[in-house]
Amino acid sequence: YNKVQQKGMSQGKMKALLHNQAIVNVLEKIAPEKPEAILIDQFVQPSTYFQHIKGQKTIARENVYFSTKAEGIHLAVAAASIL
Repeated sequence: YNKVQQKGMSQGKMKALLHNQAIVNVLEKIAPEKPEAILIDQFVQPSTYFQHIKGQKTIARENVYFSTKAEGIHLAVAAASIL
């Protein structure tokens, strides 16, 4: 984290890159199944999120939704926070 941050990468960009990486990994593991929705607990505007990950080899875009303070709205996000 410190090395990457010292090179000028923001915390938001690191988080976006890691979110995308995790989502892509899960999608690969469950393929050919596709989830009805992918919910991200919003930490930046969606346009900024996709700007941060634009150079990645694979970008999960299909059925991706963002919700602020999602743990208070969506049970799945609250459960994931506990895990």
